[in-house]
Amino acid sequence: VPRQFRIVRRLAEYGFFRAGGVLIGTHAFVSLGNMLGIRFADGAATLDVDFAHAGGNISVALPANLKVDVHKAIDSLEMGFLPITELQGGEGGTYLNPADPELRLDFVTPMTRASDKVVRIENLNIALQPLKFMEFALENIDQAALLAEEGAVVVNVPAPARFAVHKLIVHGERGGSFRTKANKDLLQAAA
Repeated sequence: VPRQFRIVRRLAEYGFFRAGGVLIGTHAFVSLGNMLGIRFADGAATLDVDFAHAGGNISVALPANLKVDVHKAIDSLEMGFLPITELQGGEGGTYLNPADPELRLDFVTPMTRASDKVVRIENLNIALQPLKFMEFALENIDQAALLAEEGAVVVNVPAPARFAVHKLIVHGERGGSFRTKANKDLLQAAA
């Protein structure tokens, strides 16, 4: 989808993936198909775009002075995205456009035993929502290409096997109100 590709490409241009950012969710699933040389028939439709970052737990060697302004990258798209605030008033890990609420950007990080509160990463100028089991998906990151009519962009994605196992774990964790997403998780893991 051109809008989602434009978002991913802009974050790549601003250095999000060089700074340890990872494309997750359905767009990572599509990229994994490109990496493996196949086109998945099931589980590839979505409007949201999901990103992850290991936050303070990043294990790759990055320069200490590396700064990426993710918020500025999102603003530069001029697509009307606004950061969603938490009930406590702090910035959350989600961006929405009130005129197009189906298209959303989610930024996540692994949940730690110490806290499940939103993590603010100053070097990225972004807040990350902690999620259970995300650390498993963020180990042994691969690179893949996300392709669209507008071109291609190289992104970091979870290793295919870890992606599939993570989807199975998440499928089992989703409650009844998330049945549609749980079914998509299962389809992607099976593919």
